Amino acid sequence: MLAAGTTAHVAVFAASYGLWGVFLGATTPVLTGLISREAAAHRQGHILGVVQSTTQAASMAGVALGGLVTETAGASAVFPIVSVMYLVSCGLLLRVRRS
Repeated sequence: MLAAGTTAHVAVFAASYGLWGVFLGATTPVLTGLISREAAAHRQGHILGVVQSTTQAASMAGVALGGLVTETAGASAVFPIVSVMYLVSCGLLLRVRRS
Protein backbone atom coordinates (compact mmCIF):
# COMPACT_ATOMS: atom_id res chain seq x y z
CA MET A 1 0.00 0.00 0.00
CA LEU A 2 2.86 2.36 0.70
CA ALA A 3 4.12 1.87 -2.87
CA ALA A 4 0.69 2.82 -4.21
CA GLY A 5 0.58 5.96 -2.09
CA THR A 6 4.06 7.23 -2.86
CA THR A 7 4.34 6.60 -6.57
CA ALA A 8 3.63 8.99 -9.39
CA HIS A 9 3.42 6.15 -11.91
CA VAL A 10 0.00 4.80 -12.81
CA ALA A 11 1.40 1.34 -13.56
CA VAL A 12 2.97 1.00 -10.08
CA PHE A 13 -0.24 2.23 -8.49
CA ALA A 14 -2.36 -0.26 -10.47
CA ALA A 15 0.05 -3.13 -9.81
CA SER A 16 0.09 -2.38 -6.07
CA TYR A 17 -3.68 -2.38 -5.91
CA GLY A 18 -3.91 -5.49 -8.05
CA LEU A 19 -1.49 -7.33 -5.77
CA TRP A 20 -3.41 -6.16 -2.70
CA GLY A 21 -6.62 -7.45 -4.27
CA VAL A 22 -5.05 -10.84 -4.87
CA PHE A 23 -3.87 -11.07 -1.27
CA LEU A 24 -7.23 -9.95 0.10
CA GLY A 25 -9.13 -12.24 -2.24
CA ALA A 26 -6.96 -15.17 -1.21
CA THR A 27 -6.99 -14.61 2.55
CA THR A 28 -10.61 -13.69 3.24
CA PRO A 29 -12.14 -17.04 2.18
CA VAL A 30 -9.38 -18.94 3.97
CA LEU A 31 -9.94 -17.04 7.21
CA THR A 32 -13.70 -17.48 6.96
CA GLY A 33 -13.20 -21.20 6.36
CA LEU A 34 -10.94 -21.51 9.40
CA ILE A 35 -13.45 -19.69 11.56
CA SER A 36 -16.24 -21.90 10.25
CA ARG A 37 -14.24 -25.04 10.97
CA GLU A 38 -13.51 -23.97 14.55
CA ALA A 39 -17.12 -23.05 15.35
CA ALA A 40 -19.38 -25.61 16.94
CA ALA A 41 -21.96 -26.96 14.49
CA HIS A 42 -24.91 -25.44 16.33
CA ARG A 43 -23.20 -22.00 16.47
CA GLN A 44 -21.78 -21.89 12.96
CA GLY A 45 -24.52 -19.71 11.45
CA HIS A 46 -24.28 -17.19 14.26
CA ILE A 47 -20.48 -17.05 14.15
CA LEU A 48 -20.38 -16.63 10.36
CA GLY A 49 -23.01 -13.89 10.63
CA VAL A 50 -20.83 -12.06 13.13
CA VAL A 51 -17.80 -12.49 10.83
CA GLN A 52 -19.70 -11.06 7.86
CA SER A 53 -21.13 -8.19 9.91
CA THR A 54 -17.69 -7.34 11.27
CA THR A 55 -16.17 -7.45 7.79
CA GLN A 56 -18.79 -5.08 6.41
CA ALA A 57 -18.56 -2.72 9.41
CA ALA A 58 -14.78 -2.59 8.99
CA SER A 59 -15.21 -1.77 5.30
CA MET A 60 -17.60 1.08 6.08
CA ALA A 61 -15.38 2.39 8.87
CA GLY A 62 -12.39 2.33 6.51
CA VAL A 63 -14.21 4.37 3.90
CA ALA A 64 -15.39 6.88 6.53
CA LEU A 65 -11.93 7.16 8.08
CA GLY A 66 -10.35 7.56 4.66
CA GLY A 67 -12.77 10.38 3.84
CA LEU A 68 -12.06 12.07 7.16
CA VAL A 69 -8.29 11.84 6.69
CA THR A 70 -8.59 13.11 3.12
CA GLU A 71 -10.66 16.10 4.24
CA THR A 72 -8.46 17.01 7.20
CA ALA A 73 -4.93 16.08 6.11
CA GLY A 74 -5.22 15.81 2.34
CA ALA A 75 -5.18 12.89 -0.06
CA SER A 76 -1.42 12.49 0.16
CA ALA A 77 -1.74 11.52 3.85
CA VAL A 78 -4.15 8.62 3.31
CA PHE A 79 -1.73 5.95 2.08
CA PRO A 80 1.02 6.54 4.66
CA ILE A 81 -1.56 6.47 7.46
CA VAL A 82 -3.10 3.26 6.12
CA SER A 83 0.36 1.71 5.84
CA VAL A 84 1.12 2.56 9.46
CA MET A 85 -2.24 1.13 10.52
CA TYR A 86 -1.44 -2.14 8.72
CA LEU A 87 1.96 -2.34 10.42
CA VAL A 88 0.40 -1.72 13.83
CA SER A 89 -2.24 -4.37 13.12
CA CYS A 90 0.44 -6.89 12.14
CA GLY A 91 2.36 -6.11 15.32
CA LEU A 92 -0.74 -6.58 17.45
CA LEU A 93 -1.55 -9.85 15.70
CA LEU A 94 1.94 -11.19 16.29
CA ARG A 95 1.76 -10.16 19.92
CA VAL A 96 -1.58 -11.92 20.42
CA ARG A 97 -0.33 -15.07 18.70
CA ARG A 98 2.72 -15.24 20.97
CA SER A 99 0.72 -14.94 24.18
